[in-house]
Amino acid sequence: LVCLLCVLANAAARPCTLRELGLGKRHLKHCTTWIHQLRQLQAAMREEAPAVETAEEEDAAPPTKRGRHRVLACATLASIINAFMFMNFSPVVALSRRRFRVSEGQVSWLYSAALLATLPCFFAGATRMSNADTQRGAVLAIHVLNAVAALLRLAAVARASYAAAVASSLALGAGTSLVVASYAAVPLLWLPQQER
Repeated sequence: LVCLLCVLANAAARPCTLRELGLGKRHLKHCTTWIHQLRQLQAAMREEAPAVETAEEEDAAPPTKRGRHRVLACATLASIINAFMFMNFSPVVALSRRRFRVSEGQVSWLYSAALLATLPCFFAGATRMSNADTQRGAVLAIHVLNAVAALLRLAAVARASYAAAVASSLALGAGTSLVVASYAAVPLLWLPQQER
């Protein structure tokens, strides 16, 4: 934090003393090192010319892949189903409380459990979704996780099982991590540049 204050003060091109920042001389060495590294990075960025895509490179774009609309349709359908199921206990809190015999806070945890399950699964999902060899399997996995979540929710409501409802939220959250990763990865691998 101390170094960040020094960098910001230096970036503002305003003379700034350590006393103004409330710092002692012991922080000076760390701040000076940070500022030096920042200046080196800025100089390196100025030296690099931005890569401009020429018309020849644009014409040499890879040909349109076969089956791209099918992959896009499958990913879109998975996203729609996942989004629909994500909130289906929240709008009917009173009914869910009676059915599961739980408090309103516990019904809210059904939504939160899906969100919390999304975070740890996202990084694995993003690597699978961004790889051309594993992307179709990842899209299939979204559909499988959505189906598992739907069946668990059906069982939860039929048997009045709060534990099954939580398990369905966890499966739904795992599917959501793949859905979120698919928004950028599917068009990148399946659509030509001008259609992204």
